[in-house]
Amino acid sequence: MSKHLAIVMFILLGAVTVACLPLDTQSAVTAPEPAAAPAVEPQAELTTSLNNTAAETVAQTEPQLPTLPVEQGEEVPPINEDLQVTHGPMSGEVTNTAVTLWARSNVSGTLQFALVPAAEISLTETISDNFAAPIALATVETTAEADFTGEVRVDGLEPDSNYVYQVTLTDGESSSTAVYGQFATAPSSDTAAPLNFVFGGCLGGQGFCRTEEGWVIFDQMAAVEPDFFVMVGDGVYLDTACAAEGGIPGAEGPFNELNGFRTRYQYHLEDPIYANFLAQTPIFPTWDD
Repeated sequence: MSKHLAIVMFILLGAVTVACLPLDTQSAVTAPEPAAAPAVEPQAELTTSLNNTAAETVAQTEPQLPTLPVEQGEEVPPINEDLQVTHGPMSGEVTNTAVTLWARSNVSGTLQFALVPAAEISLTETISDNFAAPIALATVETTAEADFTGEVRVDGLEPDSNYVYQVTLTDGESSSTAVYGQFATAPSSDTAAPLNFVFGGCLGGQGFCRTEEGWVIFDQMAAVEPDFFVMVGDGVYLDTACAAEGGIPGAEGPFNELNGFRTRYQYHLEDPIYANFLAQTPIFPTWDD
């Protein structure tokens, strides 16, 4: 297969990768055979628009109903502010027909992932209306043992297609506010097509950690609308401390035990710019450079 490669390398000083996150809890689902949706250009601002609109809607109006389909006559659980998707979402290991989705919650519960073709998303509708009939729906239980993380594998997707996914946490009686991500599947293996990706590594080391400005390099990376991001290792530096001044507190370190490792990963994923980049760009992580 002939490929035209557009490769951009960024030297990064501050973030994290899903590779080293505790992805102990996982599930899988296969999407039904969908009608092929028209391919659309990647929309780098779509995820931001959905997440910002969701936050504004919750702040300005009555809580939204959960965003997953409910059988007619079934009572819809209300929004519960004690339930939160705290980290993520993010996607990775994307192929021409499958993707892995990941998120973290604040308490034990059921993470629900719903997918729709990006071409069917309307920002003028109530956000939940876009997910009234998802083409794929997957769930996974989160537990304290796995740091409330969960991942699902979704198969049966269309090649060379853009998808938007929605993540909520439920406890059987109520639901969290939804968060959103997007990704594009690869072209078919017998199709020649351009390929655009970015790569980098060595994040947050040498005492840099996070600042109020945020890791703005990820805005620059998102601006080239990459098909995916290759994280070439050193997603965090656990055995060094953050600088005493100039950084956002919360994970100073150094760390040499599991809870400390998780604290530093969570801290990195809370950088808004980095989190938004991961929500809209699939990743392929490696352990080390």
